[in-house]
Amino acid sequence: FQQLSEAIPGVVFIKIDVDENPDTAAKYNVSAMPTFVFLKSGEVIDRLMGANPARLQELIDEHQ
Repeated sequence: FQQLSEAIPGVVFIKIDVDENPDTAAKYNVSAMPTFVFLKSGEVIDRLMGANPARLQELIDEHQ
């Protein structure tokens, strides 16, 4: 996650502590860690649950 966020300047990565932000977790239906939620213009366009760096990179490439 950290390496990707530094390597891809056109993408904004935000880390949220779900224990401190339960409303945000509920809003985006986060029930497992890690969960990556892809937003565009405020709308959810994709999501990835679980640690899968290769799939995360694929989704970033797809939506960038």
